[in-house]
Amino acid sequence: MSDRLDRPLRWVLVRHLGGLAVILLVVGVLAVALADRIATREAARHAERDTRTLAAEYVVPLTISDLHEGGDELRRELDATFAARIGRDEIRGVTIWESVGGSRARAVYSVRNELRGSTFDLGRSAELFGTEEAIAHRVGPGDYPGDPYPEGTFEAYVGFRDGTGASYVFEAYLPTPAMAPSRAELLTSWLPLVLGSLVVLGLTTAGLSARLARRVATVEAERRELIGSALRAGELERRRLAQRLHDGVLQDLSGAGLALDSVGAGLDEPRRAVLDQVAGLLRRDVGQLRSIGDDLFPVEADADLGSVVREAASEVPRGNVDVEVDIGHTELLDERRAAAVRDVVREAVRNAVRHANAGTVRVVTRDADGVCVVVQDDGVGFARREAEPGHLGLRLMEHVADSVGATLEVETGPGAGTTVTLTLPRR
Repeated sequence: MSDRLDRPLRWVLVRHLGGLAVILLVVGVLAVALADRIATREAARHAERDTRTLAAEYVVPLTISDLHEGGDELRRELDATFAARIGRDEIRGVTIWESVGGSRARAVYSVRNELRGSTFDLGRSAELFGTEEAIAHRVGPGDYPGDPYPEGTFEAYVGFRDGTGASYVFEAYLPTPAMAPSRAELLTSWLPLVLGSLVVLGLTTAGLSARLARRVATVEAERRELIGSALRAGELERRRLAQRLHDGVLQDLSGAGLALDSVGAGLDEPRRAVLDQVAGLLRRDVGQLRSIGDDLFPVEADADLGSVVREAASEVPRGNVDVEVDIGHTELLDERRAAAVRDVVREAVRNAVRHANAGTVRVVTRDADGVCVVVQDDGVGFARREAEPGHLGLRLMEHVADSVGATLEVETGPGAGTTVTLTLPRR
């Protein structure tokens, strides 16, 4: 039973640890995604703050309308200022937008000359006109034709009013060098704690899973054992009933039928007709009872000769008689032949034990022009059996042998024991 318990236990532990590994992998992936999202949000907040600072320092004090007419000197100053910061990679681009209606806006200034004077739809960013709010997002691949900004660039918009109170939107493209350290800091700070807690929980519950698996396996093994015991008990009871039926009622009725056949010769015709009718009823009832016995404990099809002989010999109460079984030949027998071997061996061993005063009974199988089963005892032979009318046991064995086309030979003599040989033709 221990091996039966260990197999499901190992399987439960493998599934438990496999599930733990999957959970750790999923949590790790989710943690990296969450850390990236948090780091991105923090980087966007930094970009908004830095853009506010740039706007307050460089464009809020100006009169932006000066850039329309004759503002070359102001434009050159802004170019020089922002070019210096671009050179230090503090910013990657700036644009000042004025509203032209709806969500569309015109670039009154940009460090990119090709954008100056162009009109674009700013979408949500157009809502910042007339406010001091800011929004920022990370520039993704393909957001702009030619992809002028490298990975990690944030685009931020902030609404402002210049020195005259006119409303504009300041746009800046900023690098986010702090984003990667921020993500790494998040991962190194709480990811080990989360994963470590899961590992501890998984290893702790592994013992509980193992105990539950062992308990379930034990209960299952006990259930199977109880079912097996119930089936074996039912089989033994059916065998006992079938054997009592065969050894008692069937033997008596068969003997009665044979006795009727032997005494009918000297009767007149009316009495003989009645006797024949009674004998016919007995034979019919014997057949029905034999069928019932086979249903109670049938012989399996293609039964092994050795198993059938051993089983039949073991079913007879032995008393002080030593019953030896020597299987010199074995083969598969069909149901009828196996039943015949069982009946002849059981009857021959029973006769030797009950009537022959034998000390030893040997049951031997061999292959000699067919399947031979020999039951030999060292008893008194037929000297004592001659007093038994009709030798009913022998006649019953002959009847069984005839029913399957087998031959039955009996060798005996006073003091010489008895040898019963059953020879079944080849299949």
